[in-house]
Amino acid sequence: MKLSLTSALLLTAVMILGLSGCSGETDLYKTIPANVVAVARTDFGQLAEKSGFTKTGDTYTAPDYISESLGKKAAKISEFLNYSHCVDLDGALFVTATSDLSFLTFTITDFKEFCAALKENGVTIEENGGFNSASLGGRALLFNDNQGWLVGGMMPAKAAEEINKILKAAGEMPVKKLEGICNYLESGDEIFRAAFCSSVILNQVRDKAEVTDPWWIVMSANADDRRISFEASRMKADGESLPFEGLQPVNPAVLGYVSAEAPIVLLAGLTKDFDWDSTAKVIETLGGLQARGFMGVVLPYLRAIDGTALLALDMENMSEPENSQYTAMVHMPQEAVNDALSAIAKMLSSYGMPFKSDERHSIMVDAYGLHLYAGNIDGYLGVSSEPFSPNHDNGLAKDFVGKNGGLYVNIPSLRNFAPTAPGWGICLEVALETDGIKGSLRLNNSNAPILPTIISAAL
Repeated sequence: MKLSLTSALLLTAVMILGLSGCSGETDLYKTIPANVVAVARTDFGQLAEKSGFTKTGDTYTAPDYISESLGKKAAKISEFLNYSHCVDLDGALFVTATSDLSFLTFTITDFKEFCAALKENGVTIEENGGFNSASLGGRALLFNDNQGWLVGGMMPAKAAEEINKILKAAGEMPVKKLEGICNYLESGDEIFRAAFCSSVILNQVRDKAEVTDPWWIVMSANADDRRISFEASRMKADGESLPFEGLQPVNPAVLGYVSAEAPIVLLAGLTKDFDWDSTAKVIETLGGLQARGFMGVVLPYLRAIDGTALLALDMENMSEPENSQYTAMVHMPQEAVNDALSAIAKMLSSYGMPFKSDERHSIMVDAYGLHLYAGNIDGYLGVSSEPFSPNHDNGLAKDFVGKNGGLYVNIPSLRNFAPTAPGWGICLEVALETDGIKGSLRLNNSNAPILPTIISAAL
């Protein structure tokens, strides 16, 4: 399901209604099938507070930046907020059941008051598929005495049909029986927690091939005034932690080939056990026909990687990517390095692109706007927009010692992308370990609270 930003904000507003109390008599986890793609829980009280909402009694008031950006639609948010006396969404759950069906489900604490509040706001209630239903601007609201569902992109009749299928499947095997997943989603005090089922996702990208060892990716996110932090790890349904496979410590020495000013650096230590086949299927699914052709060419070389892989980008003006500088290095057996260099040379020749060689570089191209240098660089297949030099003093090297990988993005200002973009930038730091991923996002050149700043820019 794809929602516009405005729709997502209105949906969020609905979920801010109930910010305290227990989950009532309805256990939402019993109404969700175990074979969904993802389940997520959000602490909307924290989210509202850190996004700049103010609360007086049961009424929430949107901050000026939302009111100014959304105009009359901001008033719709305020209308939704008046439901807090009859809806408890402290334990509301986002569910992605399939690629075509996502919904929010929540507990209704006072059915009569909920119906009255809907009618007071001009909502017409009808019956569809055994549910009370209403149409809310392209979204279907379904509810019974104690539970509600908000389904995007469907009319109520179709939504009722789909939710009935969901309830039938949940009756056979609900998420409730996945004790580890439920405990994870309900523990902790982060703003956001989610669980993604690998077996469902991989079955989809593998054309329904069986996944013999299902596991989940669980992740959480939190925020304070200046920073958004997040973590992710692998877990079995019973709660047993699983390591990420196919990883090994990186060699930070490769950063000697990267300028200290490079704003984007990605490092990963990979073994031959890394699951490139599933990774390729995901990329092909997301990227379509063009990505499928690309992966068909590079997959044999990716499978040969056994060591550190590096990608660094340095763009002085990000609105002109053709002028960007790049460096890519991957460690693999020397035979595979030579095969890859031979394939690059044949490709250049087929396009009539002249190239030269020197002691360090097997291939040097500086023609028709293309700058490319490739060679066997200290046992790595190296491809760069500049001649390779190991003499850079990159301060990031110390941060990658003993780690299996990571991502570093340091953009001083978003105006590097467009002149009308905000003056602040972002700093994203992610560390990859065998037991999980940890990262944080903060703003550059701004002392403003991070959530309102990002939301305001998005609006």
